[in-house]
Amino acid sequence: MNVSDLNVFEYSGGDFNKISFPSLNAAQKKIYSGNDKFFIKNGDLFRSFPIRDLADSAKKITKTYQYKLSGNNFSTDEIKQE
Repeated sequence: MNVSDLNVFEYSGGDFNKISFPSLNAAQKKIYSGNDKFFIKNGDLFRSFPIRDLADSAKKITKTYQYKLSGNNFSTDEIKQE
């Protein structure tokens, strides 16, 4: 499966500067199945996507990650499903 990185650009001082989102790690890439959805809530960016449950292919699970921008770097936290 091809997993692309996500980037945003800021325009500052007459130049565009790339700000990279954290890439999916090896464990995330293993269960990643695409169809990402992005949304903003309370000023933060969220990314959710369905994953493949390696133990039960009929099970539908969605992972959601929250991105926070500090300076020109993103941090990411997984939002736990309730």
